[in-house]
Amino acid sequence: MKKAAFIPIFFLIAFNTNAQSIQIGMGIGSTIVTGHDFYTNDLSSYFYQQYFASPYGEVYGLGFNSGYNLNIKARLFIKNIPFNLYSDVCLNRLIGKGTVHVMTSPVSSWLPLNQKSESKCNLINGCIGAEYQILKEGVIPFLSGGIVLSHIGDVRIKTVEDENVNYDFTAIGGGMRYGLEFGIGFYCKFIKNMLVDVSSRYSMNNLSGRESSEEKINTIRTNINFLYEL
Repeated sequence: MKKAAFIPIFFLIAFNTNAQSIQIGMGIGSTIVTGHDFYTNDLSSYFYQQYFASPYGEVYGLGFNSGYNLNIKARLFIKNIPFNLYSDVCLNRLIGKGTVHVMTSPVSSWLPLNQKSESKCNLINGCIGAEYQILKEGVIPFLSGGIVLSHIGDVRIKTVEDENVNYDFTAIGGGMRYGLEFGIGFYCKFIKNMLVDVSSRYSMNNLSGRESSEEKINTIRTNINFLYEL
């Protein structure tokens, strides 16, 4: 996948510059979804599976208020420049819960079968950018900014209550999107060559590359990473 190229490209830059050191590691965190209400409103949709017609769904909210993420990060220090370069790849797992109104016949349009359901989506961010250190030693706070390449996975909705009601449909198709992110954080050493890195970033995931009817989806990612200094 294209976004996985950020870390290799990052190391290619490192080996062709006057790099002082490289830090690399991984971590976990939380993801809060912001942007259009369509993503954050409670999951609510209608699913039609009637005779002589192909099944389809209508969605009015996905319930993606928050989720969790797994993150790989690298930081590059270069002599004689006032900032560091960083790159990361982050898998955001978004899950919403709510009700789907299932209609299996024309009569059920008046009395739909209401089913507890869940929506799922994987949002993968690849970012490369710069960090400006506010202090130079001890606990080091920083500001960051970069460009984001995002893969928004298919949003799927399925029942979680009744195995006899079998539906699973794609509410939104996925694809590649482009955007920007800005953040703040700090890092410090806790043992030799090992650092803890804590940051929070605001990502505008689909500023460019959206489909005509697609709403903007933004996220706030808060992560704790453990990095090893090479």
